[in-house]
Amino acid sequence: MLFTPDGKQIKRVPHASDFRAAIQLLGASRAEGVRRALNRIIDEMPPDKETGRRTFNSAQVASQLQPWPYPLAGLYDIALDIEGNDATGRQVYDRAGLIFALFVWECFMARQERWVLQDQGAGPSGPNQEIMGAVYQELGLD
Repeated sequence: MLFTPDGKQIKRVPHASDFRAAIQLLGASRAEGVRRALNRIIDEMPPDKETGRRTFNSAQVASQLQPWPYPLAGLYDIALDIEGNDATGRQVYDRAGLIFALFVWECFMARQERWVLQDQGAGPSGPNQEIMGAVYQELGLD
């Protein structure tokens, strides 16, 4: 489950139309593969030595995974489909990052543990920075 810092449960993925389009392009099977891969990454994250809780920074994790393994690499494929052949590499990269971040958001909403959306982005601002720079901190089981 995902919560705001003030304790309100988050029940919707932002950029819903972008997310639906990505899922449609991926298809049910590949979308589920992305979800499984992300949940595996979250499950395998070590807890902080001092707090005993896990922290997930979506931008940092996306960078550490470069190049993205399949099924996550499929997000680049559909980003190119969405942006079109005339898109710059940066446009495709940014679109793939947004799609990755939306899947991450969805995964945290669906988990049994309680997570708080700790920080909605730091650094350069842009239309998707609040999603792509999101930091999730584990609160524990409900």
